Amino acid sequence: MPSLEIFILEDCNFMNQKILSISAPQLNTLKMDGNSLESIVIFAPKLVYFEIHSASPVSIMFDDNEKSIDDAIIDTRLASYKSFIQMINMLKHARYLNFSSCFLSSFFEELEKHGSILKNIQSPFHNLKWLKIETDFCTNGIIFINNLLKHSPQIGTVILVNILEQKKYSLPSVYQAGTNNVWFDYKVSRLKLVEMKGFRGSANEMKLVKHFLKNAKVIEKLIIMVAKFDEHSSKSNKEMMKLGRKLLTYPRASSTVGILFFQDM
Repeated sequence: MPSLEIFILEDCNFMNQKILSISAPQLNTLKMDGNSLESIVIFAPKLVYFEIHSASPVSIMFDDNEKSIDDAIIDTRLASYKSFIQMINMLKHARYLNFSSCFLSSFFEELEKHGSILKNIQSPFHNLKWLKIETDFCTNGIIFINNLLKHSPQIGTVILVNILEQKKYSLPSVYQAGTNNVWFDYKVSRLKLVEMKGFRGSANEMKLVKHFLKNAKVIEKLIIMVAKFDEHSSKSNKEMMKLGRKLLTYPRASSTVGILFFQDM
């Protein structure tokens, strides 16, 4: 497809065809939504916007060396170590990134097998300004978030959505020991807005809030939307309100930051 610039696939069923190859040298926008493919090969050196949704694991390979992607939504598990590495490398120059909990689960699984995979999110994301991540705020999720933020010097907006998943992933013991010493040792000098949705008051959530207030010198807004009290909640509404008042006592690097703490409707 030599002239195609926008390609959108929605609810596609490829039957027994498990591999899709896309070759479009002028393609700048690619959106994919489907569950039947096992492997996708993409040649699109001018690709700017990439979005994928898939409930089943998929291997995604980019058949070029260009890193032109500026905006991406990754809502799928990557089926291999090689696919995860290449995806991260293709996103190094993006300004806007949206990672679902499915994507994070593939990181957790590969970290169990290849501890060195952590190094791939420890190289600079020089252009990243806007980041959204779905997570249950477990230890491995916090490590992913902090390593990404630590290496994103331009980050201005962070949106964290608490998604409780039935399956839990554990980190290798080498990453469990001494994590308190490495989680929150970085500055976020250009961060202006933080949104935390589905807040449940866990220890890791509280540590993140404390970190943002302490290390974001120009932060303007910290918006915390508390999850509705349900069977997954460990704290009552009354206890959550106490946590909200506690947040007001945390040290702040910015004297003008506004904190909005309320229950999500």
